[in-house]
Amino acid sequence: MNKLFLQQIQIAEPFQLLSREERKLFGEGLPSGSLRRMSSLGVMICYLLKKMNLNDVQQVVYASRHGETNALEGYMDSFPHPSPAKFQTSIHPSSVQQVFIALQQPVPYFLPLAGSTHSILKALQVSLTLQQSPLLILGEEPGSWLVDLGMAYPRGALCMMALSTDESGAIAELEWSAEETAYFSPDLFEWINLLQKREHLQLSAPELGTLSMIWL
Repeated sequence: MNKLFLQQIQIAEPFQLLSREERKLFGEGLPSGSLRRMSSLGVMICYLLKKMNLNDVQQVVYASRHGETNALEGYMDSFPHPSPAKFQTSIHPSSVQQVFIALQQPVPYFLPLAGSTHSILKALQVSLTLQQSPLLILGEEPGSWLVDLGMAYPRGALCMMALSTDESGAIAELEWSAEETAYFSPDLFEWINLLQKREHLQLSAPELGTLSMIWL
């Protein structure tokens, strides 16, 4: 058994690519050079991070089904003269890296997960096995033409969860068991909807066991 407690949670409602005005609003306080290079998802991560009372982030677990969607589309659109910068961004978890680099905040442990149909469940399980105080970031960036190919979502979404071994002040309890229950593995949009309803949850998938979440 592994157990952690949810101390803080921040959610961004589904969003489209940010306009110039929205980038300035949500990225307030960031250096202009950093803000100009950041993805829409990176700006939203920075915005929610500022709402969380986190003095020292030692562990970050990041999960995304499709990753840096907009950068990948931009890279493909740049042919026949492919952009090295967009290629680099498209193959890295840049939305998270951009934020902590801009804030000049080192993170000793960073684990990115991408491409899995069970990315939410796997990210939660990984976070629980750390048995410390990880920051879990679940994010998707909106796409355009990749949506029609089933390789992107039409809207972006973001959920950030600060977990801890300390029960005091917790708002929910998360526990992982190797036993499997009825199959239920939501995507990020379903997960956010369930969190907003504050319902007790059980996530499970073959060979992944069960993640239980109880609101306190």
